[in-house]
Amino acid sequence: RNRGGVAVRFSDTLKSRYLYVAYPFFGENGIIGFVRLSIPVDRANKSLYLFIRQILVLSVVLLAVALFIIHRTTKSFTDPVKELSAVSRKVAMGDFDSQVFTDEDNEIGELIKNFNYMTFRLKELFSQVVSDKEQAESVFRSISEACFVIDKNGIIKNVNDSFISLFPDAVK
Repeated sequence: RNRGGVAVRFSDTLKSRYLYVAYPFFGENGIIGFVRLSIPVDRANKSLYLFIRQILVLSVVLLAVALFIIHRTTKSFTDPVKELSAVSRKVAMGDFDSQVFTDEDNEIGELIKNFNYMTFRLKELFSQVVSDKEQAESVFRSISEACFVIDKNGIIKNVNDSFISLFPDAVK
C-alpha cells in the first residue's frame, strides 16, 4: 500500500481534469511524507505528444545517419573489390602494367597490395620466360647442323636454317 498512486480526476476548484501522482517519501522509521504532483490532463497529453514526436524525429534522424554510415561502409568495401576485379581481368588478358591504387589500411588494402605485387612478379616472370624463349630460339637457329622439333604426334613444329638449306621442299 505504500507504493503511491496515480489518478485522473476532475478538479472542482480549477474546473478541469487533472492527472494526480503521489508517492511516499521514506525515512529510517518509515514514511515521513508524500510527494504529490498534479498537472492538467490536456497539458500532460500535449507534453506526451511532444515527447513522442521528438522521439520519432530523433529515430528518423538516427535511422538516416545509420543508413548513410552503412552505405559509406559498404561502398568502402565494394568499390575496391570492383576495381580489383576489373584490373584482374586486364591482367588475365596480359596487361601486367595494370595496378589497383588504394590507401586502405585494412584487409582489402592488404589484398590489393598483394595483388599488385603478384602482378609485378608475373610481369617479371613472363619477361624472363620470353627472354629465355628468344635465347633458346636464337641458339636453335644458330646450330650449324640441321635440326627440327616435333610434337608428341610426330608433326614438325620448328626447323632451323640448316634444315631448310638441306631440305627446302620439306618446309611448306
